[in-house]
Amino acid sequence: MITILNEFKNKAKLFNKKIALPDSLDIRTLKAANVLLNENIATPILFGNKNEIQNLAEDNFININGINIVDKSVEELNKNLINEFYE
Repeated sequence: MITILNEFKNKAKLFNKKIALPDSLDIRTLKAANVLLNENIATPILFGNKNEIQNLAEDNFININGINIVDKSVEELNKNLINEFYE
């Protein structure tokens, strides 16, 4: 099992993709973002209130320095995407 996970991580590193994490007020999401960045698996992007995300990370000793935070709600982003596709 560990070999499969390592193989998956190594393949993901080659593509250097971005991954959007909308549930950014979940500690598990912040931990995952930290691992993605620190292990160079992907570039995480967090969505939500920047201050709330930073405070939650700090309160739980999770380093999210260097992670881009888009300070918009998921609903607002969805609305913008729907309008772009509609046009």
